[in-house]
Amino acid sequence: MTEAVKKKKNTALLFLPAFAVLVVVTLIANYRSQVVLKLRGPDAGVERLSMIDNRLIAISRENETYVWDWNNLKGWPQVGRVGAQKTAAFCGDRLLWVPAGNDNVLIVSNLKGDEELKRLPLEEVKRVKLLETSANGRYAAAAIELYGAGRIRLAAIDPNLTAVSEVVTETMEDKSKINSVSISNDGNFMAAAGARDGGWIFVAETGGKKILWEQSVKSSVELNKVIFSPDGRWVYASEPGRYIYVFETATGKAVRQFVMDKYEAPANNPQTIMVIAASPDGRFFAATTEPVATAWVWDVRTGQVITKCHGEKIISGLSFSPDSSLLVMSILVRSGVYMWKIPQRP
Repeated sequence: MTEAVKKKKNTALLFLPAFAVLVVVTLIANYRSQVVLKLRGPDAGVERLSMIDNRLIAISRENETYVWDWNNLKGWPQVGRVGAQKTAAFCGDRLLWVPAGNDNVLIVSNLKGDEELKRLPLEEVKRVKLLETSANGRYAAAAIELYGAGRIRLAAIDPNLTAVSEVVTETMEDKSKINSVSISNDGNFMAAAGARDGGWIFVAETGGKKILWEQSVKSSVELNKVIFSPDGRWVYASEPGRYIYVFETATGKAVRQFVMDKYEAPANNPQTIMVIAASPDGRFFAATTEPVATAWVWDVRTGQVITKCHGEKIISGLSFSPDSSLLVMSILVRSGVYMWKIPQRP
């Protein structure tokens, strides 16, 4: 090997580490340029994230509640704790929760959980299996299981929290299950998703107390999440893998699919959609995929991917800012709550 060749080789070897450092620095810079703000939430990590009445509400795995005023995010959050097994944020600075060890009553409290406002008892043979509030926090949906009867009842709770109004009853067949429930922002529709001979979804009319339609998604083993668009026109349902299905609320017509890229994942930790969310203006839809801890954001009108936001560990919550310009992300095992800029397109 000539001296000139040796020099070229040494120069190349010196260049490679420098180039690698440059790439890493660039990636970090790009990451930080998208994150406009990071808040410190519960040390135990965040299990649920909501944006209601200009309040950003994080609920930890240990049922701590951290509440920020969206108009003053640099201020200290209001911190509280509830002894609950299921908790959902409600409008009017209230929490709706099922107490630990007593799953046939719903408690209404303030956001700190130290002032009980109301109790909504159920019959002894009933227990709350799932509890969710609408995106705007004005209504709540519950899946209520009847002990030993093999039936699930969907119930709606109105803004005044006057009663748990049962809407429809589903007899659970062998191997069928309900994984997720949702209620529209106006309280007119409820949806449930799960498994019954493949993916299963149905929508009920709360006022008429009847099921409008139900669908089987044979290409999926089950559906794990369901939400309504802000205007109630669409229903979004995800499978555990990488597909999100969009249905017309009134008819059940399938109108669109959002699809994530497939990637290699361990057999014991397969690619899974964990959380889905729609922006308040209805323009964007977001979903997380694990184990790579990434949130995808689509433009609903075009079906195109707008951006991908990379989190840390398991992304447990997604929400949007009130003006739909930021995606808010929480982590299950860490205290950080991150806010990402969403690229705006004409």
